Amino acid sequence: MYSIKSTSVLLTLFILQAFGLSLADEILTKSKIYEVPEGGRVVLDCELKDNPNETRTLWTKIVDEKKDTIYVGTYRYTKDKHFGKRFENNSIEIVNANKDDEGMYECMLTIDNNSGIFNTVVHQLVIQYKPIIKDASPQLISIVENADVTISCNAEGVPKPSYTWERKGEWPKNFNKEASSNTFKAEPNLSGAYFCNASNILGSVTNTFNVDVRFAPEVSISETVAGDQPNIRNVICLVRSNPKPESINLYKVGAGVTAREEAVIEDENNPILTKYTRIFTVHDEKDYGEYTCTARNVYGETRKSHNVTMERPKPEKVHLIDFPENGVMTDDSELEWYLKSPYDINRFDVVVSKVTQSTPKLSKSLIKAVEVKPRQTEDYEFKGSFRFDELETDNTYTILIQAVNAYDQKSEVEVDVHLQKSSSSSANQSLICILLILAINLYHFGSIRLH
Repeated sequence: MYSIKSTSVLLTLFILQAFGLSLADEILTKSKIYEVPEGGRVVLDCELKDNPNETRTLWTKIVDEKKDTIYVGTYRYTKDKHFGKRFENNSIEIVNANKDDEGMYECMLTIDNNSGIFNTVVHQLVIQYKPIIKDASPQLISIVENADVTISCNAEGVPKPSYTWERKGEWPKNFNKEASSNTFKAEPNLSGAYFCNASNILGSVTNTFNVDVRFAPEVSISETVAGDQPNIRNVICLVRSNPKPESINLYKVGAGVTAREEAVIEDENNPILTKYTRIFTVHDEKDYGEYTCTARNVYGETRKSHNVTMERPKPEKVHLIDFPENGVMTDDSELEWYLKSPYDINRFDVVVSKVTQSTPKLSKSLIKAVEVKPRQTEDYEFKGSFRFDELETDNTYTILIQAVNAYDQKSEVEVDVHLQKSSSSSANQSLICILLILAINLYHFGSIRLH
């Protein structure tokens, strides 16, 4: 509010205007919007064109269409310590600014002898501050599968905050990572933590939301080889459930036999990632048949079945070892291969055919078929090799390799090899020729001496 002193000044100014007295000066400073960080300092300008010595400055803050006086001339009228110095150029200082200082400020210039009103200028002061969360969803959201869930972290701040979201795991479909709020359909894989970050040039704030999707058990049942015993298999029932299942049963249909192992909890801290298992070990043929797994919680019961038969996994593909890309090998080298198999490999059958160029196509003729004994390494890996020393060089051969396991199941690979004579073989032949010539000469020389 104006004081009695400042009110009399204003009354005089209005009288002067009523009589049409001319203004003695004008304000050079134009209206501005000042932005200052919270706790910072700002100087509000009010400069005269001629800046006469006999000038009084009336500074006010406009609050709800009223004016609170701050400075009358050089006299600080307000007791608010945020208002600091008044400078010779009629500017005033605000220190340690906060949100209460935000608003409109008016500078009115008058001459001391009350000769007239120069004019006024109004400034706007905006206080910048880092984001503050004003409207957010609960930090723990528990919701049933397929229901709509909304997570929001609306923040205020100056400048206006921008948003980013972070999460470890699968994202909801069409999730906007730059929005303050998102709505999506609750699914089990979408459970977990969501991190909302609101930031501007002054700082940031992060809000964490934990979405807990509740759902009926999800059941899967499968069969695997039991460790290092390929003839023994495990029937495994895997259950995901939130909340924890009230019961899990894995049994052989019609036999009244249930799983021999209790549930295994893999992650107690995160229900959605917690997996509960039942294991049934199939030792021999009497255990073959249909197995069923059921799981139940407050949201329902789920059932899945699996049939264990005598079908056995086939050997994996045969892989060649260091086979040249151009297919060229020498007669002193050997072709090597390996494969993995859960069952023993009894033998490798190697069939060699010679490739002959004939019009209009190539023809193949069987050269030999041999049986190679496998060499077993660790982790059920089996190796074999074949040497070319009995084959004619400068020919192309098709090599068919078949791996045969204990159940007469086969895996094979076929490759073309162009066989060349090795440099060492050529050198040996040359040496033999030289020795033969020397032997003949020595023989003739000996015959001459005898005569």
